[in-house]
Amino acid sequence: MKNIYRKLFFIVASITVVTASCTSDFVDLNTDPTGASGQTVDPNLILSNAQVTYTGSTDFSYETWRANLIYCSMMTQQLASVNGYWVGDKTRRNDAYLSAYWEKSYSEQVKAVVDLLALTKDKPQYANLYQVARIMKVFTFHRITDLYGDVPYFQAGRGYYDQVLTPVYDKQQDIYMDMLKELDEASQALDASAGGAVVNDLVYQGNIDNWKKLANSLELRLAMRLVKVDAVNAKAYAAKAIGRGILDNENQDAIVFGDEAGDRLTKNRVSQVILQGYERTADRVSATFVNWLKSKGDPRLALFAENPATGSPATATSIGMPNGYDLGGVKSIETAPGYPGSLDGYVQPATKTLLFNSPTFFMTASEAQLLAADAVQRGYVSGDATTYFRKGVSLGIRAFVHYGIAVDLAAADTYANGLTLSNPEQDINEQIWATCGTTYNFYESYANWRRTGIPALTPTDYPTSVIGAAIPRRFTYPVAEQSVNGANYQAAVAALTGGDVLTSRVWWDK
Repeated sequence: MKNIYRKLFFIVASITVVTASCTSDFVDLNTDPTGASGQTVDPNLILSNAQVTYTGSTDFSYETWRANLIYCSMMTQQLASVNGYWVGDKTRRNDAYLSAYWEKSYSEQVKAVVDLLALTKDKPQYANLYQVARIMKVFTFHRITDLYGDVPYFQAGRGYYDQVLTPVYDKQQDIYMDMLKELDEASQALDASAGGAVVNDLVYQGNIDNWKKLANSLELRLAMRLVKVDAVNAKAYAAKAIGRGILDNENQDAIVFGDEAGDRLTKNRVSQVILQGYERTADRVSATFVNWLKSKGDPRLALFAENPATGSPATATSIGMPNGYDLGGVKSIETAPGYPGSLDGYVQPATKTLLFNSPTFFMTASEAQLLAADAVQRGYVSGDATTYFRKGVSLGIRAFVHYGIAVDLAAADTYANGLTLSNPEQDINEQIWATCGTTYNFYESYANWRRTGIPALTPTDYPTSVIGAAIPRRFTYPVAEQSVNGANYQAAVAALTGGDVLTSRVWWDK
């Protein structure tokens, strides 16, 4: 693993020099980043680059800070911050922050995965690597489209190959149908006995069986996005994914570990942000999240949250910080009901989950099992929803082993096996919220909340909110798109109900 990171450090550093300039320049984004032919580039190294940039930008966690933390974690009320620029729960529109994921994903992630596909397609020695690239492409694009809606997809990143420098915005429905097809085909085409080895793989170290299960699990995630807009395809793809086999063990969690040796290029992205002094003193676990964990007697409370002053694990008497407050601004935290006298009275994310070598979770077996429970309780597939549910909860606790935390695995099973499905849809999707939140995948917490409306979050009513007491439904498009890709941008905005605003909804969010 260390050797992979050493090689990756130089690759990422080189690519960063090329792409770290103006990310709104489509000519730069669509220029061959390798400067070499497909005969002189090892595609396996590009795979490593695609994986590490998916964990977050090489530009000091640029979009992780703004999109995952400042917006998503606050909108889902799993973190809270009194830093005024953490605007997600204050429902203020910061165009630069809302643009961050678009800018970094297209410049760093999309180009890498599109090049990887181009260098491996129809090459028998890279047959398995090509299928892995298709899976990585879906990971890359489904997050972009989930955040923004209609986005460049079919032409994106292909300016060097097709000379299209102003790609059209494809309909989210079309994007989803293609992504599901890609996962369906990739899962079936992966073959450990043929097609060449996948090397320099930061996620599974070339384990093809795990990649097959990941493809199926991601297919299930996308299928379940469609429950309100296309139940026929939701059911069909969910059934195929579960039938072929999904992630079912914490050792199959799709993760990439950080590495301090590469400094800002390879350190865990969330850790880079929160461990800064001016963040660590202001960022806390949300009261909404803490209270939910306490109400369930969930052992993850003690694993995920700690007392800031002592580092001791959170307990049933610990309190989280309410969302929607600032530090001495227009709504000071000192005016919050039950204010404990100082910020240290509120629990913070546990230090053991925020090491520079901590994992970034692409998808967990916990989420996969819980999505299967949701599919069963909707009648999409046969099976026992309670069995999937309990396994999903147990795996959500077991996932903490990846942080290097000692987890009582037997106790995790005992806790989960004591749970029942009194309100199946609510119980299952609250657990998805919990498992994504405790693995810092707030992008997915936000997406699944929009899909289901679960948990029932109470919006804050911050005085300077641009939408009142409401939670945003999508990210707005980058302002720069009006000048660099104007006609396509205008067509996409025209298709949005209400226009390019925080309250308009993506296709599957009905």
